[in-house]
Amino acid sequence: MMIANPQSLIREDLLQILPVGIAIKDAQNTIVWVNEYLCNLLNLHPWQILGKTPLDIIHQVAWKVIHEDGTPFLDSEIPCYVALATGKPVRQVVMGINQTWILLDAIPKIDDKGQVIGVVSCFVDITAQKQSERQKKFQIQRIQLLLDNCFNGVVFLQGNKVIEANTKFAQMLGYTMPELMQLTPKDWEPEIFDRIRYAGTDTRIYETIHYRKDGSTYNAEVSVSHLEIDGNYCYLVMVKDITYEKLVEEALSKEKEQFINIFRSVSDGVAYVDRDYVFRFANNVLLARFDRTEKDVIGYTLMEVQGEELFSQIKPKFDRCLKGETVRFCQWINYPRIGRRYMSVVFSPYPNNEKEVLGVVASSRDLTAEKLAEERLESQRMQDHLIASITNELLKNKDYYTVFEIILPIVRGYFNCDRVVVYEFKFNCQAEVISSALAPGVDSIPDVNQYLISNHLWEQNVPEKILDIELSSYGENYRQFLRDHNIKSKMVLGIWVEQKLWGAICIQHSSLRSFSDLEAEFLCRISTQMGISIYQGNLYKNFQIQLQRSNFLYRLANNVREKNDVQEIINYLSQELSSLYPEPLFTDIRQFIPSQQCWTSLGTKPGTEIIIPHQSNPISKRLLRGEIVEINDTNTLTDAINRKVALEFPGAWLLVPIVIEDCVWGAVNLINSKPTIWSEDTKQFLQTIANQIAVAINKSREVTDRIKAEAELKRLNEELETMVLSRTNALRESQMLLQLQYKQQQLITKITNRIRSSLDLKQILQTSVEEVRQLLKNDRVLIYSIQADGSGEVLAESVNPNIPSFMGMKFSPEVYPKDCYEAYLNGKIGVIKFLEEVEPMCLREFMMSLGVRATMVAGIILDRELWGLLILHECNDRAWQFSEIDLIQRISSSIAIAIKQSSLYQKMEEQLQEVTELNDKLNRKLKEEKLVNLILEQIRWSFNLNHVLCLVTAELRHFLQCDRVVILQIKDHRLVHSVSSPADSEITDIDCHDILEQFKHGGYIENPYRLVVPILSGDNTLWGLLSIFNLTSNRWGSEVVNLVKQIANQLGIAIEKASLHQQMEAELRQKNALLKEVHHRVKNNLQIMSSLLRMQARSFDQSISPIIEDAQSRIYAMALVHEQLYAGNNFSAIDLASYVNQLAKTIFDTYSDRSKEIELQINIPKIDIPLDKTIPFGLIFNELITNALKYAFPNGKGKFMIDVSKSEKTIELVIADNGIGLPPGFDINKINSLGMLLVSDLVEQLEGSLSYHNDNGAVFTIVVPL
Repeated sequence: MMIANPQSLIREDLLQILPVGIAIKDAQNTIVWVNEYLCNLLNLHPWQILGKTPLDIIHQVAWKVIHEDGTPFLDSEIPCYVALATGKPVRQVVMGINQTWILLDAIPKIDDKGQVIGVVSCFVDITAQKQSERQKKFQIQRIQLLLDNCFNGVVFLQGNKVIEANTKFAQMLGYTMPELMQLTPKDWEPEIFDRIRYAGTDTRIYETIHYRKDGSTYNAEVSVSHLEIDGNYCYLVMVKDITYEKLVEEALSKEKEQFINIFRSVSDGVAYVDRDYVFRFANNVLLARFDRTEKDVIGYTLMEVQGEELFSQIKPKFDRCLKGETVRFCQWINYPRIGRRYMSVVFSPYPNNEKEVLGVVASSRDLTAEKLAEERLESQRMQDHLIASITNELLKNKDYYTVFEIILPIVRGYFNCDRVVVYEFKFNCQAEVISSALAPGVDSIPDVNQYLISNHLWEQNVPEKILDIELSSYGENYRQFLRDHNIKSKMVLGIWVEQKLWGAICIQHSSLRSFSDLEAEFLCRISTQMGISIYQGNLYKNFQIQLQRSNFLYRLANNVREKNDVQEIINYLSQELSSLYPEPLFTDIRQFIPSQQCWTSLGTKPGTEIIIPHQSNPISKRLLRGEIVEINDTNTLTDAINRKVALEFPGAWLLVPIVIEDCVWGAVNLINSKPTIWSEDTKQFLQTIANQIAVAINKSREVTDRIKAEAELKRLNEELETMVLSRTNALRESQMLLQLQYKQQQLITKITNRIRSSLDLKQILQTSVEEVRQLLKNDRVLIYSIQADGSGEVLAESVNPNIPSFMGMKFSPEVYPKDCYEAYLNGKIGVIKFLEEVEPMCLREFMMSLGVRATMVAGIILDRELWGLLILHECNDRAWQFSEIDLIQRISSSIAIAIKQSSLYQKMEEQLQEVTELNDKLNRKLKEEKLVNLILEQIRWSFNLNHVLCLVTAELRHFLQCDRVVILQIKDHRLVHSVSSPADSEITDIDCHDILEQFKHGGYIENPYRLVVPILSGDNTLWGLLSIFNLTSNRWGSEVVNLVKQIANQLGIAIEKASLHQQMEAELRQKNALLKEVHHRVKNNLQIMSSLLRMQARSFDQSISPIIEDAQSRIYAMALVHEQLYAGNNFSAIDLASYVNQLAKTIFDTYSDRSKEIELQINIPKIDIPLDKTIPFGLIFNELITNALKYAFPNGKGKFMIDVSKSEKTIELVIADNGIGLPPGFDINKINSLGMLLVSDLVEQLEGSLSYHNDNGAVFTIVVPL
């Protein structure tokens, strides 16, 4: 606003109401008038303004006045002062108090003369306008910042023109921003307007191709929006480069196809099933399992493909997976083609981007082999546990029936079967069920014919498996039998005892099932344990029977001794036999009545009172001939009489005649209600009973005779007075006979007790002969053992001290011919009363030669074989009494029992001894292997022969527990002591020329006191002897000899190895000495060359001296390498630190006039440099050190540094100084310097790299590969 003098132009009140602050100043810039608006604007009263200059007011109110760009106002820049000084109007925008922006106009007042007489200043408040402009500018800057930092390209189009774009879009097209602003949209997208004309007010997104400045293209996603700015229509185009997404999408498509191909070919079954249980994908493995093609699976449901049963099993797990849970499980699955398999299945949910499960990815792996192996291991462990339990039961129980009752339920539980049955095969081919284990509700099974059970039981440990009886080879009758007992499958295995088929164990099922090899193996182990149990039970049972029989015979003998009534003795015998042989066995004693020609029973058992006639009875005739009659099955009888008797007593009979004075008095009958085969022990036992009955009858007769004699004596006392004395003598003789019988019975009892209390056969036999001789008062009693060839030996003897002893004497077979043996085997007692009665003459002469006139001989029968003879000798004639004969027969039977008992005990002892010997052999073998392994270990790792020899002697002496072990070395056919244990034992030099021949071919010396084995070196040369000494006699044995030979062979290997080691060390020392000599000579030759150069330099011009010095320095660098090689022990490498230190010191000494004030710093760790790299390294160090001393320090002061470091694959050399540095443009390959060219060539020779630069001096860096 331009105002002149207000008094002359307008009224003052008009200026007061203007919305503009007005101040009028005079020529001295003093304010003379202000309006009210300005006072309010400046927040001052008029009196505070008038009469003052603008500077006074600014200083008074401490205004902060700044320019629009923020710089402060200078006093000289105040508009009114400028207008007053220049006479021109001035406009400024300033900011004053309270952040108020003011537009200030200063208009000078000019008089007619053109002089400035004052200034009118107008103040306009433009704060609101400024703030609006500032906010708009800030918004524009923020939008521009957003566009510049946007990841996508942004461009504003108005018509066919670019009005704005961000740098990202320019970079996408390859243009600069100015170039982009000159383009039209069709330059990068020719069809852009065809695509966006239909956009309208909506946003359209599409994919297209954009062209770059260089002609290349990229895939773009374009978003077009219609905008209206300041009334003008434009398009906002946002461009996204989707080239990478397209490539990724294409790669994903290919990868998806590859994954599908991979899934088709993997070994696991893989399938994808949607939420409706429909197959959308299945690989080849899964299709093959269901024996279907892809067309038969894809699009079908799980139930249609897998079946309703399998679908019902997996559906709950599938539904859990559809809820987002990964489900893993294992189960058996039946497949159409591959059968029943154990599968590991994983159901994994397949979600979309919104985490919604679209379907299930199912993978299945066949773990059948692993599962079967696991089941086999578990079954094996269970088998071992069961077998251990069964073995414990075998140890605790001797009765195998009790053991079977315990273990059969265990076996049934293992097989999970209906019935486990154990059959025992009887004499009549009948298989009797002796034990069984039944499932609840399963009935028992009756006996059957053994041949119906199995056709293969005769093969040991080969079970018969019948998976379906309807498909078996059994006959229809037996199949019907199995059907009646609800048996559909079974497995049978024979039970063998002592290589004989004893019975069978049968596993029976009411359903069809197969039996695994593991189950068959377990049944074999059970069968073997049962056989052991039966064998053990039979042994124990036989021992109990023998014990019972011995006790029975003892009681019977006492009863016979105490009672005289035969019927009473027979009644007692029947009662005792009934307790000894319970059902189904019983005994019957029958007497033959010659007058009636029949057999009548003396027992009390009901049914035995029937009378058996003799006529037309073949069994009766055999008994009267003294034969033992054995009927194993009464069904085989053919005569009418005995078939009738068999109706009352069916089964098996054993009839033993009772013979008295060579006449059959009666018979002892043992009857079994079942067919059976009678054992020899039973026959012998029954024969003993018959003999005892005969003794009882004899005794009864003698008592009867005595009573009759006494009555006769009383009746004829007066008439036969002369006969009293003779009858008294007869009575005395009878009394003596009774006493003798009593003593005999005591003897039998004593021998029986001795048998029970001792198992020592020798002691039993000796006691028997002594007791017999003491009782019978004869000259000699001996027990004669018969060998297989008919010869014999005296094992026990009791003899009168006045006659010779036959103890231990052996006799030829002619002494007792075989026909005599047959008679003794049949129970005959040989009796000779008078020598003159002996026939033939040769026997009489033999007895005369022995001094014997009367003998009695009884056979000792063991298991129906003649084991030996009980012989009584008398040097005078002697009439042997019947009681004496009976005594000898009874004693021979007792001795036979003792021998059998001792034989059984001896067998057990021998078996125990065999087991002990086997354990000892095994332990000794283990110790031998340990000793050999120790020696082999020392030979393998030790080259010290003396150490190996000392170890061998010490260990071998400790192992053999001998007195001394010595290793002798052979030198010039003499034995020289080498090593011994104990160490203080030493053998001096011995000439061995005569004994070496027997060792050259592996021979050895063995006697009770020493064992000598040769030690052969590698070329089969005799090196020495390994000698083992024992001060006591010793049988070394083949095992010890073989062990010592094996150790001697290993010592030969150790000697050869030590010899080779010594030879190699000698050769190595020779080579080292030779290398030292070579390196020493090379070093001397190089020094001679250096001396020759020095001498030659004296005859040349002084200008040649530096060249000669350089050559000498290089020669010294090479000579120093050889000096360090022969000075040390390593000829393949040298210590770089020692070498460089010595080389640098020598070079510094050579250039002492230049290096006095130069500090040398060397930092090199312990590094061994190979020989092929040592000389190049030395020449490089020589050239760089020499070059630095020559040119780097013109003032003679400075520092020279060498730093070497080593990594895993390289060595880095850094040679630096703080001298004048390298000249500008330095190039080592172009410089005219032999030393620098030599450094470059040497680095290239080492296949390294060379770099150099200035860093407060010259720095050379060389990196060389190891």
